[in-house]
Amino acid sequence: MVSSNEGTSQSMSRALIVLLFRCWLMALAPALSLGALFLSHVLVGRPVNLFPLLILVVALVTFSKFVCWFAYGVWPRSPWLWRFSRRVLGFRTVSGDRVSLLFPAGLDGVIELHEVMQWSDLDVHDLSQRFGIRLRRRLTIVLISSHQELTADFGRPMGGTVLVPANAVVLAADCPLREILRHELAHLFAARWNVCPPPLLQEGLAVWLQRTDPDRTDVAEGICSVHNFCTDPSLLFDRRYFFAPHRRHVSYALAGVFTGFLIRRFGWDSYRRFYRKADRWTFRSLFKRQFGISLEGAWRACHDESVAMASLIQRLREDQLFNPLL
Repeated sequence: MVSSNEGTSQSMSRALIVLLFRCWLMALAPALSLGALFLSHVLVGRPVNLFPLLILVVALVTFSKFVCWFAYGVWPRSPWLWRFSRRVLGFRTVSGDRVSLLFPAGLDGVIELHEVMQWSDLDVHDLSQRFGIRLRRRLTIVLISSHQELTADFGRPMGGTVLVPANAVVLAADCPLREILRHELAHLFAARWNVCPPPLLQEGLAVWLQRTDPDRTDVAEGICSVHNFCTDPSLLFDRRYFFAPHRRHVSYALAGVFTGFLIRRFGWDSYRRFYRKADRWTFRSLFKRQFGISLEGAWRACHDESVAMASLIQRLREDQLFNPLL
């Protein structure tokens, strides 16, 4: 059952209000906690020294900005949430049983919104079974008109992103929606396992899960040339290296193929246990204990398997070219 709510900036839908409330609640949590503490002391009539708490809040905000710089090599721009909130205020809403879809006026004439809703229902059901996790809150999907607008709001080149506290994914409508929707939903589920694993795992799992056609071979075939760009897997722990504009595509392809190799070789349950515990600093030792092989050894085995697969595909194509009956 799907209903439509033609909300405007003057009359916001419930889904939009809930989305913004959850986002702003997380962003303002330190300030709200400080205000609540001050109010409680005022009500009971006790003097309170807020200076140490104020210093703590400033330190937390500064630390979060430092973490962004350390991870991506750039200082965060003006708050993304303010820009994002202004953009979505006039969005309209289509609601289903488990999903709400927010979109700008006019986009419903370009994109089949009900098809996106059907995809989301299928993907949520499939990923819930894979991860063994059930989303307790309604999923919100936000469609932005273009990836340029999304990049302007969040300050980094992207075609989609996930807002875990709001149980929402944000997608650029001019990108391949079917795969990018599944990619971001994979991030939403995987965040329940590990909030911030190295990008080799974080993006690798999402790339592997985004494929809707199990018979596709283009990623495995292209890994032969991709490996020429990166021979040290530890470089893919570094977000600045991984997401550098001139090698993002290569990094994503490498991470996706390596993830597929690990799951095929060692199984989903073993990979899940590793993903839950992995971080940048203990990655190598944990990898060795979990899989019984060094990271470099697994990387070489993945490369050899990919080369063999690409050679087989090439021979099959050549045979079919010379013998169309095959």
